[in-house]
Amino acid sequence: MTTVVIGAGIIGTAIAHDLQRRGQQVLLLDRDAPGRGASFGNMASIAVTEFMPASRPSVWKQIPGWMLDPEGPVRIRPSYMPRLLPWFLRFIAASRPSKLRALEAEGAALCARSLDDTLALLRETGLENQISDEGCLSLYTDEAEFKADRDHIEILDRFGFPHEVIGRQAIKALEPELSDKIGMAVRFPQNRSMRDPYSPNALPRLAVGSTPARSQASPVPTASARWC
Repeated sequence: MTTVVIGAGIIGTAIAHDLQRRGQQVLLLDRDAPGRGASFGNMASIAVTEFMPASRPSVWKQIPGWMLDPEGPVRIRPSYMPRLLPWFLRFIAASRPSKLRALEAEGAALCARSLDDTLALLRETGLENQISDEGCLSLYTDEAEFKADRDHIEILDRFGFPHEVIGRQAIKALEPELSDKIGMAVRFPQNRSMRDPYSPNALPRLAVGSTPARSQASPVPTASARWC
């Protein structure tokens, strides 16, 4: 029996590779070459610590201000607001403390293993030299801005994710080109990034795997498939 995986982005290729590793016959389908869809414009970040629920009150309370800001991250057409209201009410309901705790625990359980799983996958495909080991920084202009993000740090503390709060001098030692306006930072040593956000050989190698005859990336004409 052949298992068909539709979509040759990073998720589809990883699934196809794992199925193939377990001995299954796999057919990987995509209308384009591997990694040429949504995975092409990626940050190449292994964001181990980014599992905070978006429904946190500290987030949704900023939405009105974001909507009024011409450069804000939220843009909603006024005519669409009535249709959005049921979803938004469910979103607010997901900010109940009990629901937030459940979402945080589920996210932490997934992310706690994400780096080890990623490193294992890269080793299997000969791509281990593509990942950095420098960690990442979350930057703040001052202590007030840092305190506004304190719930993030408290959640990481609760689940045991390593992090380090550093000041301006340590920041400059790590990243000399950063603006002097940056006064505080949190360093996350487990967060990683790929050296090349789109390595031309990475996803095809992952898609094909170690036994090319058992997995193939096949272009699918746009007209013959429905893409959502």
